[in-house]
Order: sequence, then C-alpha cells, then structure tokens
Amino acid sequence: AGSGAGVKAAIGFGSTADFGVSDSPLSDTDSAEHRDVVHLPAAVEAIALVYSLAGLGPTRLQATPDVVADMLAGSILWWDDRLVAADNPGVKLPHVAVRPAYRGDQSGSSYLLSEWLSKTSKKWHDPPTRSLVLPAGLAVMQEDGMLQRLAASDGTLGYVSAVTANARHLPTIAVRNAAGRFVTPTLEGMRAAAATADLGGDLRAHAVAAPGDLAYPICSFTFVLLHAEGGNAPARRALARFFWWATHDGQAFAPPLGFGALPGELQVRGEGVLHSLRAGSDPALVW
Repeated sequence: AGSGAGVKAAIGFGSTADFGVSDSPLSDTDSAEHRDVVHLPAAVEAIALVYSLAGLGPTRLQATPDVVADMLAGSILWWDDRLVAADNPGVKLPHVAVRPAYRGDQSGSSYLLSEWLSKTSKKWHDPPTRSLVLPAGLAVMQEDGMLQRLAASDGTLGYVSAVTANARHLPTIAVRNAAGRFVTPTLEGMRAAAATADLGGDLRAHAVAAPGDLAYPICSFTFVLLHAEGGNAPARRALARFFWWATHDGQAFAPPLGFGALPGELQVRGEGVLHSLRAGSDPALVW
C-alpha cells in the first residue's frame, strides 16, 4: 500500500491502527485537525524519475525541473524534443513519444514529485498533492503498476522510490539540484539532502530541493505517524521501545536496504517524540 494508506491508518475515521507510515508529512490542514498525531522520521527516502527507452542504450539522461514539468504535462511530446536535447548534449535521442505515467492511488511519491516541481519549476502550477493527476498521462496503481507500465510501453516516463529504482537497476534521470548540478538518487545524495533539511518545529521535516552540491533534490523522510496518547499500555510500551531501536541501532540496516540513515540532530529530536508518548497516564517509553 502507498503513503495514502499509511496516512489513513493514522488519521482515518474509526482507525484502530497503532501507527501509519508515509513518505510525506501530514499537510498543515491535516496536522491542525489531528493534533494528537506526532511525526517520527525513521529513515531518509528519495523518489527517482525513471523511463523506458529501448533505443537509447546505456546512456543516462538528465533534465532540468522545467523540462520534467513539460514532459509530465504533455507539453513536450517526443523524447528527441529540442528542450530534452539541450539538457543532453551529444546524446542521440530516439524519436519516441513521451508517455507519462502517474500514481492513481494516493501516494507519498506523488507528493514529493509535485512538491519538488512546485518549488523549482516555473512551468508547474499545481500545489503538492498525494492525489496527482496528469491530464496527458496514464494512471497506474502502486509501484507494481508503474513497473508494469515501464516494462510494457517504450517511451514511458514515471517515478518510483529510489529503493526500487536502485534495486532493480532502472534507468533514472539525473535531475538538476539547487546548486545547478545534475544528480541521481544515490545514498550520498540522500545523505547530503538530509543534512541540510528543514527539520520543522514539529518534525514535519522537508528535504525537497535542499541546498548543497551533492544534495539530491527529490528527497524526504519516511515518517512514522503515531498517536501521542493511547490506552493499551503493553502495546504502547512495545511500540515505543521498537521505534527507539529503529531510530538508533536499527539505522545500521537502512543503507543496505537502500534508505539513508537519519542525521544525528533528527535522531536526537526523535528521542523527544518517543519520550512524549503516553500509555494512559504514564510514559509509554519505559524499560
């Protein structure tokens, strides 16, 4: 399930879930309406722009935010358009139609992509949203649907988590970052973005379009969404202890799985979140 399901698990009407997980924080509106839900960043995540072009060979493409916005919106119709070519000097681009694909389910990936474009491209006029709709594109369900579309249709342009893209060795577009460099979603690029992220007073942290030469710009955090209070003391205590481990010793498992480890400041501030959790009238975090 996508981030939309994670958010619904945490704030949905009648939800009985102990927690939800999302690759984007709650909006200002949702956060104001659900003040009992706190954010605990658990890992560094990124979104990769991926494509299928059989005639291109092993060459890696690169693109500015404006070119990406035009391709997704249907303003650039062909992969060998002069604007795509301008970002890829010396590359022989195939004359293949650009076929955008987007997540038809509510998705943190859609939110991060649209947040990046809204911050960096004058060609993109929509606000960040988990419910992205591309009039010129094809809706697919979850990452499996995106992968199927990439395999089935030459010319597809889509997006998946960096974990998926790197694990499956998918062709990814190097996108221009705030420093003007074209970068891909490597662990190094994710760490650089996280190191300069806006952590926010309530830990609704943002790393999209972070500054820095190495920073990968479509980067954020995987958030655990927790209710600040709960009555099931044994479950709450187990949950608090588990997420203490996950944000401390468990961080060693993040890079081998394709995620970035939390920067130190965010790890320390996450301790405050865990200490604030309640199990009835008592602290949830006890040993």
